[in-house]
Amino acid sequence: MRMLHILAAIAIAGGIYMAGMGPAQARWKAEYANSPYREWFAQQHDGDGWSCCDRSDAHPVYDAYVSQGKWYVPIDGVHYEIRPNQLLEGPNPTGHAVIWYDGAGDHVTIFCFAPGPMF
Repeated sequence: MRMLHILAAIAIAGGIYMAGMGPAQARWKAEYANSPYREWFAQQHDGDGWSCCDRSDAHPVYDAYVSQGKWYVPIDGVHYEIRPNQLLEGPNPTGHAVIWYDGAGDHVTIFCFAPGPMF
């Protein structure tokens, strides 16, 4: 019986935790939370209209490259091709490329990519 009470408490706590999470809550890396570009980060949307920062953290990119007209970004040793709907157009004020993704290794989901000002 005591085990049932413990399991119920865990389930309730988990439900409360999950209720506080949602797609409308941007997850900011500490380096961007107080960035002068915070508004720029918040305004970025992919080609399908989904907010970049509402779905993942932004990460600086210094080694993105173009090959045969396609963008590639290495993440954890895997070179990911950027799809057209993930590629953000317009100015990027950060001074470097930025990618929004979730996951690690070969299990990465890319949401958005903003080339740096040099491109």
